[in-house]
Amino acid sequence: MGAKSAYILVRVYPEKGESGMTEFYNPYQFIPVTGKINGKPSASLAYQSIVEGKTNVVARHDLWQKDTVSGRLNCSITIQTPTFIGQTRTQDARDNTPAEVDGYKRLVDGREVYILPGSSLRGMAGAVAEALSQSAMRILEDRKLSVRKEVGQSLPALGRVVKCVKREGFSNFAIQPMTFATQWKFDSQQREFYLPKSTPQEKEVPLWKHWYQGRSLQKVLPVYLDGYRKTGPKGKEYLEYRPNTFLHSECPNAFPAQNATTPVFYYAKLHKNLAEYKADESIPADEQGLYTKEVSPTRQFLIGQHLVQSENNLLNEVAYQQLPEQDQHAYTKGVLRVMDVLAHPSKMPLTKKHELFLPWPDDLYVNNKVTRLIPMPESVETTYRQLVEEAGRRENDLPILLKGYDSAGLSQDKLFYFDLNAQGYISEIGLSAIWRKRLPDSIHDFFKEKGNEKSDLLPWNKHRNNLTPVEALWGVVENDKDQDTKSSRNLASRLRFSDGLPASDVSAENQVEKPITLKILSSPKPPSPAMYFNDGSRRLIKKQELQASSHQPNGRKVYLHQIEQVRASKGKALWQTQDSKVNTKQKITVSPLRVGQVFKFHIDFENISKAELGLLQASLQPSNGYLHKLGMGKPLGMGSVELKIEGLLLVDRLARYHLEGLDAPRYAEAWVCDGHETVDAKQTGKLSDYPWDETLIDEDSLENVKVSGDPNEQKSNISVTYPMQQGQEEETEGFQWFVNNTPSRNGDPPGKALGAIVNGKIPLLQFNTDSKNTGNRPQQSRNGFSRGRR
Repeated sequence: MGAKSAYILVRVYPEKGESGMTEFYNPYQFIPVTGKINGKPSASLAYQSIVEGKTNVVARHDLWQKDTVSGRLNCSITIQTPTFIGQTRTQDARDNTPAEVDGYKRLVDGREVYILPGSSLRGMAGAVAEALSQSAMRILEDRKLSVRKEVGQSLPALGRVVKCVKREGFSNFAIQPMTFATQWKFDSQQREFYLPKSTPQEKEVPLWKHWYQGRSLQKVLPVYLDGYRKTGPKGKEYLEYRPNTFLHSECPNAFPAQNATTPVFYYAKLHKNLAEYKADESIPADEQGLYTKEVSPTRQFLIGQHLVQSENNLLNEVAYQQLPEQDQHAYTKGVLRVMDVLAHPSKMPLTKKHELFLPWPDDLYVNNKVTRLIPMPESVETTYRQLVEEAGRRENDLPILLKGYDSAGLSQDKLFYFDLNAQGYISEIGLSAIWRKRLPDSIHDFFKEKGNEKSDLLPWNKHRNNLTPVEALWGVVENDKDQDTKSSRNLASRLRFSDGLPASDVSAENQVEKPITLKILSSPKPPSPAMYFNDGSRRLIKKQELQASSHQPNGRKVYLHQIEQVRASKGKALWQTQDSKVNTKQKITVSPLRVGQVFKFHIDFENISKAELGLLQASLQPSNGYLHKLGMGKPLGMGSVELKIEGLLLVDRLARYHLEGLDAPRYAEAWVCDGHETVDAKQTGKLSDYPWDETLIDEDSLENVKVSGDPNEQKSNISVTYPMQQGQEEETEGFQWFVNNTPSRNGDPPGKALGAIVNGKIPLLQFNTDSKNTGNRPQQSRNGFSRGRR
């Protein structure tokens, strides 16, 4: 490809495969992680032997080892698809304008030009070397995993947060129960509802009856208020207040109202007959005023109550006080739980219609003392705070605050959903009924060998003793959060990567394309079992069932190339956003490096074994057709580069310390590619004849790595794309494929997980067969409170 070649990536939808369903390659794939090189453990170098200075250890910096090699690898990189490595933010995001970021530049011979930073090249090669040698996962955050709740797992009760005296093992916040729904038991024979109660035979049933007994049903059930409708052009719909509703005219805040000097109450007309029942009594399912949903004749849910259908059925304090006293008796005092819907139009489910009125219980205070406080274990508060903190790193995952709330934190009088454990304590809290729940295992747990803390697959830590090949060659830093950094065990690298500099005399302006605004990268975050985990088959794992004892990670992430989708054609590049004025804070404008440019760099190595040299060579050029991925936008087609080793120059360290070494050339051996300039050396040869040592390369991993990086290994009629249902427009709701890929109760569709590259075969996924048939499938809400994508 010449330096002036230009390519535009266009979407090419694949043909139908043998199954009759449209197939595609996911942009990222996985190389299995085994921790073994051809059946033997990859971690074989004891760190303590390096510290003790044992002479048979290669990984040393204090002396030249007899059987090691030192020298330089000269390499070139050719840009195959536009590539961008960001350095400087030249403009922050503004209204309707994404942030602008400039690429890496430095002075070369007095001119400022774009370069490939050595740190990026080092990381690019190191990732391949890890896979080839089955080394430890050097960059693997030990993050707790959480998933979005399923609709049937919603928190059933709402309560008011009350600050209290802290006692050991418990938070200094408790919850005062207000309303309860969705988990009432249904007697299909008697056609009535009742609160669950613990019996000797049902020890695991939460003590709901204990906390709600004695209250009238009218004061226990939440009241659903209509108030929203969908509007806007197709594809850009949003919610607005429904005209002539209480929410439209009042625009209320959630309790406690922001900046209010006293609590703000409202008054609702509720069905009087519900006040005749106690919450701990049986309630006929056909009682007037109940809000129920029937799934089948034997499955019915009590989820709340309705307002009386009449004018002025909900009033604010001022309107209520203006009523004659005899008319006030028809109203029930309460508070509102209102989401900040209009402030988050892109996150709200278009099916949302309701807000909640919560009747104010009569017994929240007795003799001016707070009653019915349910204790909250400290661990429950800690878990909730962690979930909020984690979601804060991913803005789209934050729970939408109630209107008037300035944070998601706990504080006096805030309204929170909650659930109970069998002991009657709070087991879980949330600002919404369906948000996220913690899974029992962290990411590291899945890479441990049967729970072994000393697992050599984990990043270098205080529990490990042996180094894997890439750790010994690239270097390691022990970084346990609770450890004193002065006592940490570290090892410097024996490799030095230079920056990649332009091979020709070119100006910076001619190195880059015109500015382009990139799409938002939409890879699902872990755990997303459909993408990241398996049970030994391609069967779909349910998010809530994911556990380290039964499931394993697919492996190390690698990216496929979209060379077949690079066509000289009209239209936008595959990585270019369709609308640069939408979600501008999540997008950036860049000028990628043009296709065809060549950069030169070198790697100096000191005191490494011939096996380590063989691993380094294989990590740079696993096969003749292999392309690396470099920089941003890898899943979108950017960053495909071809790396070639042009020369291997070896230094005889021992000979250079003898008298004859003073007049000898620097390099004892020079192995050079055909057509490249020879180097002054004692001995020269063709690079193709050099006997690379493959001792540290796992054969199966090498085959899988070759396949992942060679575009010719992909079927030419099948595109590389993020999962989407058939007919779905790009940059729309990326979770939809995951929702539709989840089997319904009757098993349709069956659901298919990604899996890993095994035996040189890249796994395929399938589009949903017909997007028109997804109307009856369960839908994910835009704020993630319903079915989750992660």
